[in-house]
Amino acid sequence: MRDGETEHAAYSAPPAYEIRYISTFDEAIEAGRFFHARLFRWYYAVLGAGLLVGALIALANLPLGLPIVFACGMLLLMMRFAVAERLTGRRQARSVLDRPFELALGDEGITWNGPMGTGRIPWAAITEIRANARMILFVRDRLLVAYAPASAFALAEERAGVIAYSRRQIANAKSE
Repeated sequence: MRDGETEHAAYSAPPAYEIRYISTFDEAIEAGRFFHARLFRWYYAVLGAGLLVGALIALANLPLGLPIVFACGMLLLMMRFAVAERLTGRRQARSVLDRPFELALGDEGITWNGPMGTGRIPWAAITEIRANARMILFVRDRLLVAYAPASAFALAEERAGVIAYSRRQIANAKSE
């Protein structure tokens, strides 16, 4: 195999879509936060309630309520701006950041190629596709299997095609 070529020999047909991108720190954080969005909503609700309770307590007893308001407010800000991820994530993920990734989507599944190696994921192993304006996630139950940032697509139609194709392949794999 020459430089720049991708091996797709394990799957019989050529891929329907090839998605190439350079992994960036911000996109990796975005993928993780989008994947855990449901959990984050719960955190925001609990901390928002803590802020409200702390404010009510502060009206009656300022020395008791003020620390509650401060703690909940700081935690909300840290979560909202991904402070912990930004402090530690770049160092922890330095071997895969700013490196090329490729997802090849074919009839049998996804071939994933990145700095940590190559893997093949059959469509039957993917349980859902999540998509927003910035990201496409390939999910297996509660595990993020792969992602493709919107920056990997030249056209919105291509991105929409990947989403539709992937969902169709997952449905076909489940019906077999």
